[in-house]
Amino acid sequence: MKQKENGQGAIPSVEKLRKMSAAIIAGELSGRALALMFNVAPSSISRLKHKLFSSGLVTLSGLDKLSDLELAQLLYHHIHKVERDPRNLALKVKKKREHKFHSDVFLPDFKKTAQEMLDRQSKKNVMFIEYCALCNEKHKEHISKATFYQHLNRRIKELAGPKVFMRQYHPYGYELQIDWCHKRFPICDPVSGLESLYYIFVAAWPASYYTYAEFVPSLTTQSVCSSIRNALLFFKCKPITVTIDNAAAMVIKHAQGRDAVLNHDFEDFASRLKLEINANNPGAPREKSPVEKTVGLLEQRCLPLLTPRPALSVREYNLKLQELVDKYINRCGFRDEGKGMGTPRIELFLKYEKPKAAPVDSFLPSYAESYLMLKVKNDYTVNVRGHDYSVPFKLAGKYVNARIEGNILNILYDDQTVAVHHVSNSDKPSILLEHMPDNHKAVAKSAKYRSPADIYAAARNLSSALYDFCRELFAKFAWNNKRRFAVFLINIYVKEFRKRELYDAALNILFGYDESKWNSYKFNEILSTLESSAPSKNNNRPNPLSDEDYCLRGADSFSFGNKEREDKEI
Repeated sequence: MKQKENGQGAIPSVEKLRKMSAAIIAGELSGRALALMFNVAPSSISRLKHKLFSSGLVTLSGLDKLSDLELAQLLYHHIHKVERDPRNLALKVKKKREHKFHSDVFLPDFKKTAQEMLDRQSKKNVMFIEYCALCNEKHKEHISKATFYQHLNRRIKELAGPKVFMRQYHPYGYELQIDWCHKRFPICDPVSGLESLYYIFVAAWPASYYTYAEFVPSLTTQSVCSSIRNALLFFKCKPITVTIDNAAAMVIKHAQGRDAVLNHDFEDFASRLKLEINANNPGAPREKSPVEKTVGLLEQRCLPLLTPRPALSVREYNLKLQELVDKYINRCGFRDEGKGMGTPRIELFLKYEKPKAAPVDSFLPSYAESYLMLKVKNDYTVNVRGHDYSVPFKLAGKYVNARIEGNILNILYDDQTVAVHHVSNSDKPSILLEHMPDNHKAVAKSAKYRSPADIYAAARNLSSALYDFCRELFAKFAWNNKRRFAVFLINIYVKEFRKRELYDAALNILFGYDESKWNSYKFNEILSTLESSAPSKNNNRPNPLSDEDYCLRGADSFSFGNKEREDKEI
């Protein structure tokens, strides 16, 4: 704040006072000419002349004998020192400010108050409130808040000493810092025509200051994770640690000097990316000053050149924004104050940063929504988003975690994936056959055949003899009467497909019996007779194809032909 004397203009420097005094004593120019020469008011020259002559200082030799402090005290009252201004090395005069208080005012010990405030990490307004309360107890008046703050600030400055900063070193490839611009940018949806204010995500490497930026619709955990993933894909490498601020999308709780409690979905995302997370201290933005500086550059150099256009999509805006960032930040000289003499950030990144950073995997995980401590019900399912999904039946009664990434649901037990489902919105629960016990599997397999058409479709892939028999079976009997027999036949074909020729022969014999004997008991009786009479070499003949191979290729046709159907007794 400029010093003023008796409500007049600012006090000139000592050098200027001495030159004006010498010109006045010489008397070669008029007062108005001197005022123009020294860029002061004519009245200032008149007052200075009066003070010089009234003090008896009328010769240049007498002026030379006076020191700077003596000259300042001669011309101005209450000057107590002269100090050099470090900005322009001019000698500035300092007036002694004295506050006069009447006897009814209580003055605190400001040095003690300042020390107490620093020890308690309190605020000045709190100290002033306590001071006013103490004045009331003593039935004294208090000084104004401005005067209290002035004295307290002086004592705090004395106790704190000089203000210094710590030089920080950032190894190449180790850290990536993220932040958001203070300003938001309006983007109009080309389809709906609605305008929304988008945040601007910024990621910068603190060693090279190489930068990536994009527009994001919100500050949700999903948006943050998506932006970090996009940044890593842009850089084509990843750091060991990511320094973040304390946005609610990432941090649940963080007190100064304490460890941070991270949002679980964000922490899970970072863990799958193998990234360490460093949440900077609340209220300490200098811990991530490189990205703070980058945010300022982006707001100064890039945003003014980006004008809203209703026809552009968000993706097109992001391409335009990164183009401006590359041109006016990444390809500009680093720390050259715009002179174009420094090394471009992109060169530092490619030469030093990227070789030290970790490579990006071919597949980067995306944001996943987590559901923790889900109890498996007795029907070996867990409920996620109102839908039931199965897990292995042995986990009934246990607690599992679920993770939805895109359209895929992963269910984990002891950090191991035990079930994978497609996310479903149907009313029917998603229960996989492999999660069932054997007795449930048998029921489930039969339950999937709901009509003769289902039976025909399954039988056609197993054996033509089976298909023909099933067609004849349901031509003569009602569906509900022979459904279980047809399912029984399909299951034994699937279970031991290598014996299909034997099964086909048994069906051929059964087909010749009276229709009243078409049941599983008569089929097993015929099958036992055939197995006992068949040569052992046929039973033990090696087969290079598995059961699944037979199912995939389909069975050889076995036709009943035009043989006469004769009743036979075994």
